[in-house]
Amino acid sequence: MHTITLKVSESAYDQLMGLLKKISPKELEILDESFIALQEEVIADYQHAKKNASTSVSIEELEKELSVMLEKYDS
Repeated sequence: MHTITLKVSESAYDQLMGLLKKISPKELEILDESFIALQEEVIADYQHAKKNASTSVSIEELEKELSVMLEKYDS
């Protein structure tokens, strides 16, 4: 399959989606940008976990890492 990224005006979006939805799901899969971003994040997390599979941390270390992450994204 090929992947195409389009920028479409609001007025043309509904028409385009109506046309695309007529195509069989076996032939066309519609992905939105948030799905693609989430998919890339999950793949990166999986690769990191696979690379560091033998690494384990204590509960205290995990809580410390979680605190750092919460402070980073809390602002």
